[in-house]
Amino acid sequence: MKPLFGAALIGLGVIMGATGCSQLSSRLQAETAPASQDNVVHWRGVLVSGFEVSAFTPCGSQQDYWLYVPHETATTTAMAKRFDDIRLQQKQPYPALYVEFTGVNEGKAEDGFPADYDAVLRLEQLKTYSETIPAACQVSQ
Repeated sequence: MKPLFGAALIGLGVIMGATGCSQLSSRLQAETAPASQDNVVHWRGVLVSGFEVSAFTPCGSQQDYWLYVPHETATTTAMAKRFDDIRLQQKQPYPALYVEFTGVNEGKAEDGFPADYDAVLRLEQLKTYSETIPAACQVSQ
């Protein structure tokens, strides 16, 4: 896992399960098509969060994105609390959650921790998060 800037969210890695890859890949391509002129896209994948890490990897992808939240909401605050609870209760410094959100790909960062990633994603709206990661969207170890 690459180090990242910010403790609110952590880096994540995702690999695809062996079954259903082509179907999920086709579905993911459709789901990640731009939803508007602002290039807001629906994303699904695994988010790993911890000290100076905020990595998101979409299901079925090997790309690793720096994810940041520009505006806190009740849902993003609850997710950050869940990450904190997992770190404390389960003694996992970099827990992973399955997340679905809309966001904007801001391109490759030129400096700082985000520069170590394929691109930077700005989370616009968190739709859902779960400790249960679907079989077709497992976190790489």
